[in-house]
Amino acid sequence: MNSAPIITLTTDFGTADTYVAAMKGVILSHCPNCIIIDITHEINPQDVTGATLALSGVYTYYPSGTIHVAVVDPGVGSTRRPLLVTTEKYAFIGPDNSIFSFALAGRDLQGVFMLENRDYMLHDQSATFHGRDIFAPAAAHLAGGARPETFGRPVQDYRVNEIPRPVMTGDTHIRGEVIHIDRFGNLITNINRQFLEKLSPGGPLVLTCGNASISLFVHTYAEAPEGTPCLLFGSNGQLEIAVKNSNAQKILKASRGDTLHIKKAE
Repeated sequence: MNSAPIITLTTDFGTADTYVAAMKGVILSHCPNCIIIDITHEINPQDVTGATLALSGVYTYYPSGTIHVAVVDPGVGSTRRPLLVTTEKYAFIGPDNSIFSFALAGRDLQGVFMLENRDYMLHDQSATFHGRDIFAPAAAHLAGGARPETFGRPVQDYRVNEIPRPVMTGDTHIRGEVIHIDRFGNLITNINRQFLEKLSPGGPLVLTCGNASISLFVHTYAEAPEGTPCLLFGSNGQLEIAVKNSNAQKILKASRGDTLHIKKAE
């Protein structure tokens, strides 16, 4: 079994520039035996919520002890603090801008520390690239065995933003939201199977998205007739709106944050 420490990276840097490569170089210089995993570098620029959703959907699939570094940081160089967040199984390193809300609001939160120990940073720091100069070396030192409390003072007033939750009105109506649109144009909602079952266990439902009413439920994309919007539960357990061999976002002219309404079919 491989016992090398694992560090993941989630950023909005893209791959056309050298920013990700610089971070990896710093990490490997301080922790040459670690394994670096790219979760994604295609978060939309400055989209903190998008990064939160992306990381929260995958971090638990990694082995206990994994260090997750996330850098979507529109406040870089400002007074926002660099943080180390520790939970029962994982550590998270990045800016204090609510990017780790899922961990900070979780029951297994253990500690939050400001990254202020200069021994765990690059000596020459840029005001615009904390991913390379602060977050990458911090992750490497943590992977190498540095204890969380040696990075800096505990933080209690960290920023947390809740992911929007669906709301049930009586027993006849659910109001939800599109929280993510994947590269295929599928609309991922904040409604999971358990919440939907509260409305109509096994019964027919109608979802309204903009001017479209959708009632076709399928188990797989292949089951749907081509070109027809349909509903299904994706691999993350969330309700999706999809169009087979097409793009639901374009067809429905939808955007992240759009409100959805679900009611029992008449």
